[in-house]
Amino acid sequence: MRLIKGDIDGRPFAKELFDLLKILKVEPPQVDLVLDCKSMDESSTDHVVLLGRIPMITSWRTLTILAGAFPVDLSSLRANDTYVLPRYEWDAWKRTIKRLAAREQRLPTFGDYTIQHAVYREPVEFPHVSASIRYTTEVSWVIMRGEWIGKATGSGSAQYPAEAQLLIERPEYCGENFSFGDGFIAAKARDGSRPGNPMQWLLAGINHHITLTATMIEKGRLPITREITAIPSEANVANLATQ
Repeated sequence: MRLIKGDIDGRPFAKELFDLLKILKVEPPQVDLVLDCKSMDESSTDHVVLLGRIPMITSWRTLTILAGAFPVDLSSLRANDTYVLPRYEWDAWKRTIKRLAAREQRLPTFGDYTIQHAVYREPVEFPHVSASIRYTTEVSWVIMRGEWIGKATGSGSAQYPAEAQLLIERPEYCGENFSFGDGFIAAKARDGSRPGNPMQWLLAGINHHITLTATMIEKGRLPITREITAIPSEANVANLATQ
């Protein structure tokens, strides 16, 4: 079950939540609950307040915070340059974990939108796609921003291998054996005769992102505690709805 921030922000919603569970004939220990905070920026803080409004927080089978901070697109970035953008959603989750752990409360797992914007938009019919590489680090994204592939006076897809050569020289690069995506980047840096297309480069970036983020979480060894409690009675649901 996915909750968006607007579902629980500023109004009681527990009765609606439990009414829905009743219709679906499921109980909290059978439900994977996802709190989707959508897009985040530098003004975003942690999620402790929002989590505090979820009833029976220890009873759900799993609890996940989902958010993203990648920009809508790269149009605001000048072509032929390199940028480092912060991962605000990762910072917010770490702050949340730290505060909840200090209180010995349930810790949510992490979810994000990889190297895509959190809000889906239908693609335009004739997009001006740039030859750009999106590469995730532990605290940021490195963006190798190229020009529009279809530019008459440009280098087209040949920009990808050139960017890959610059990327593998950066200290953030994890090495070609780290993931399929990293191997793809290294291969194109060595041999640019088949530079790849935007879909392949997006796939490589997403694969690297997921591998790195999963590795970061595993290294943290964060305990995700859960305590199954009794299902609330209908009388208690009314009380929960007013909290």
